[in-house]
Amino acid sequence: MKGGGIMRMEFMLSENIKRYKEANKLNNRELAKLFNISPVIICNILNHGYSGVRVDTVNRIAKHMNISVDCLLYEKVNFK
Repeated sequence: MKGGGIMRMEFMLSENIKRYKEANKLNNRELAKLFNISPVIICNILNHGYSGVRVDTVNRIAKHMNISVDCLLYEKVNFK
């Protein structure tokens, strides 16, 4: 049960960041600069579902996307 919740969070975080990246035609380096995080962390999130993202980083990403943290983590968000 615990693992299932974590997997869902990873999936939505990664998928929502991918959608945002595609909608805004950004590469990984541009995305990392926008979110003020390492390109390595962006790569880990997008390619490996990295779950070790700090809370302040998740807050910063959500703020830049203009969505809530809950939406970023748990909902499929479509960006235009």
